[in-house]
Amino acid sequence: ASGAPPRSPNTTAVFALAAAAQDPTVAVSSTSRHDANLQVLTDALAMSHCQFLLHGLSGVTETSIFFNLELHRGAINLEDDDDDGHPSVADFERQLQQLR
Repeated sequence: ASGAPPRSPNTTAVFALAAAAQDPTVAVSSTSRHDANLQVLTDALAMSHCQFLLHGLSGVTETSIFFNLELHRGAINLEDDDDDGHPSVADFERQLQQLR
């Protein structure tokens, strides 16, 4: 409750909780934050079971790759324009063609 802005560019969930916390007619319990955290971890774990992953810059995606390091080869970051050796969208398309 430091009042510091969220660090993630995705402020939807944090914004909703902050707005609800400022509205005295809306009850915000500690379980709502717990539920949100639990849902994010559940999503990351479910995503970690994928063979391929198209994603943007996301902490949830990064967490899913940490859960399953093999996913790193099948993960394509659509927001990564750097030519740093990571797979590209064209690489992803070739991988999918090999599955046919």
